[in-house]
Amino acid sequence: MIAKTNTGRREKNRDGRAVDTAETPDTARLMRTFGIRFLVLGLVLVVAGETLAALAVLGAGTGLLIASARPRS
Repeated sequence: MIAKTNTGRREKNRDGRAVDTAETPDTARLMRTFGIRFLVLGLVLVVAGETLAALAVLGAGTGLLIASARPRS
């Protein structure tokens, strides 16, 4: 049995308990916000000459943006 809620879809698992099947829109928005902040921080680190730290921060920001854009099924 599937019930529609204001945060997404919920369905019952094998134990009969309701489980969220979709992430809330707030989570995706938060991931996008931090992804953009990490990209900006990475660019600042590139300008400052911290190459290794910049690569790590740019990678984290890119990962967050990709994860926030990926549809959940």
